[in-house]
Amino acid sequence: MKEGYYPQWYLKNLGYIYKKNIIRTVIYFSIFFVFISMRIIGNHYKELNMRNKIQANKVIDLNSNNRDITTYTYNYIYEVILKENLKVITMNIDSDNIIINIKVIDKEDYSTSIKILEEKFSIIEVSSILKEDEELYFRARVKINGY
Repeated sequence: MKEGYYPQWYLKNLGYIYKKNIIRTVIYFSIFFVFISMRIIGNHYKELNMRNKIQANKVIDLNSNNRDITTYTYNYIYEVILKENLKVITMNIDSDNIIINIKVIDKEDYSTSIKILEEKFSIIEVSSILKEDEELYFRARVKINGY
């Protein structure tokens, strides 16, 4: 046999093995990228869902002459609520206070939500756990620090 000569059946086998490995690698990469894209889409869906809940349930009262709460402040409140995963039912904005109704599951969730509000805002008033239509929530009147 000549040096460097490979039989045809051996070359066909190598081609088959290379083709199989390339297809397997492409499938693994596509599955990997599908999982990454599902995670990214899920995070965006969660953010949009939270934004829609807040916008659908918000009640804004701006009847007073003093309108100290600006769009920047409202966006700050939204970012805090979104980051901390507070379940907001309604949000009323007065001239310098924000009244937020937050859905809770139990007393631990209630105390955790209050701690989050204490860290981010100046709490003026907090109600006890209220119950309406098998839904537990509490009402907090807060003022943003620095406003």
